[in-house]
Amino acid sequence: MNSNDKNKSINIIIGELFEEFESMIIDPSISQSEALKKLSEQYIDFRLSSNQDKQSLKTEISNVLANLYKNSHHLNTKHSLVGRALNKKTRFDRNMEYYQRRLESRNKNRPKRRISDFSDKQKLNIFLNYLSKIIARHEFNTDQSRISISLRKTEFDAETFNALNIKDAKSSTYSDGIVKSTFFINQFFKTTINVKTDTNKDSIVDNDGLLKEKWQNKRWYTTSKSYGDNESYLDANYFGTLPMALLFEEMLGLTPQNDRSIFDFENSSMNDEHIIFKDGIVLDGYSDFNKDEWNKILLPSEHLLIKGLSGVKALILESIGQRGGQYLSDHNSKWRDVLIFNKDVMTFRSLTDDSQYSPSVNVPVLSEEWYMSNNMPEIPYQCMSEFIFYFIDRWICSNHGSSHIEDQFLEFYTKEHVAKCLKVSMDDLEKMIKGELPKRGSIFEY
Repeated sequence: MNSNDKNKSINIIIGELFEEFESMIIDPSISQSEALKKLSEQYIDFRLSSNQDKQSLKTEISNVLANLYKNSHHLNTKHSLVGRALNKKTRFDRNMEYYQRRLESRNKNRPKRRISDFSDKQKLNIFLNYLSKIIARHEFNTDQSRISISLRKTEFDAETFNALNIKDAKSSTYSDGIVKSTFFINQFFKTTINVKTDTNKDSIVDNDGLLKEKWQNKRWYTTSKSYGDNESYLDANYFGTLPMALLFEEMLGLTPQNDRSIFDFENSSMNDEHIIFKDGIVLDGYSDFNKDEWNKILLPSEHLLIKGLSGVKALILESIGQRGGQYLSDHNSKWRDVLIFNKDVMTFRSLTDDSQYSPSVNVPVLSEEWYMSNNMPEIPYQCMSEFIFYFIDRWICSNHGSSHIEDQFLEFYTKEHVAKCLKVSMDDLEKMIKGELPKRGSIFEY
C-alpha cells in the first residue's frame, strides 16, 4: 500500500470498492476485475492494520454501506436484494438458515442446493415439514409394535411462501400463508435386519455389533397375495380398538398420565382454516340399504371383512379444501375423512376427488370417483375431535357407562373434570353413567 493509499479513510476505500463492484457486475471486464482486486487488497490491509475498536468499526462500516445503498441507482426494483444484509433478518431468512442447518445435520456429505433449484412441489414439501412443530404425542407400546398419534401445527407464513416464488396458488395462500393443525397416526413394528452398521437410534444391536431388530413404520396400504390364486391385492391397516380407546382417553385428559385434553385449546388457534365442512354421514352396520355408501370408502379386498364385523360403524366427514400438493393450485377439492370401527378393530382413511393427488392408492377408482390417499392418516384437528367424541361416547356406553366411568375416570378425577374433558354437561355425564348417549353439539347433526 503506497502513502496515498494509507491516507485514505475507510469511507473512501469502501466507496471506491462499492463503485467498482457495481461497475463490474453491470459491465464485466478484465481491467475492472484487476481494479476490484486492488481495491479489495487495500480494504483488507486497512482492516488488518486498524487499531479501532471492532464494534465501533463495524458500526461505522454499516453506516457507510447504508448511505451507499440508499443512494445507489440500482434500488428501483421492488424485490432487490441490495442492502438486505444491513436489515434485520426476515422470517424467510431465518427459515432458510434453519432449512440449511437441518439439511447439513442429516447428511454432511450432501452438497448444498439453492432453494431456487427445487421445483414448487419440492419447496412446498420442504417447508410444510420444517415449519411444523409437534404440539403433543401419545403412544401405545408393546414389545413388538407401537402406535403413535401426534398433533402437529404448521405455520407456513405468507412472507416465506411468497419469497419462494411459487407460481400457482390461491390468493388467500399468498396473503395468509398455510396455517393448520393435523393429527398424524403411525404404526411401527419391529423387524429383523442383518447388517453391520445402522444409524437408526431406535435400532437394537446385539453384543457382536450385528443389527437384530429395528422399528419400521408400516405403510398404510400394503400389497398382499391371496392364498388360492396368488393374485395381489391391497390390504388396509387396522388397529385394535382397545389400544386406540386407551390412547383417546389419554388424549382427552382422562388418565393418570395426562390430565389436560388435547382439545382444550381455543378453536380459532388450532383449526385447519383451509377446509370447509359440508356433510356428515353415519353408517351403522353393513346392509343392502347402505352398501352403496360403504362402496365409496372401502378397498375391494375389505368388503367381506366389513360385512363380517359385528356392530361395525363408520363416521364420514365431507369437506372441501386443500391438502398437500393441492396448495399449488387455485381451486378446492372434495375430501372425505373416515373412521371405521367396531369393538375389536378400528381404521382411518382419507379420500379425495382429485385424480392427480399424490400419493394415492393404486387401485381402480372407487365408487363415484373417489381416490384414496396413501399418506399415513393426516386428520385435520376438527375431524379428529369429531371422530374421538363420536367413538368415546359409544365406547363408554357399550361398556356399561357406570362401571367404566367410575372405575376408569372417577378413581382419579372429579365429575366436573370428567365432564369438562368429555365436553358434556353434568346432566349428560349422569346419562353416560347410566349407559345412555349424551346430547352433544357437533359440526353436524348425525
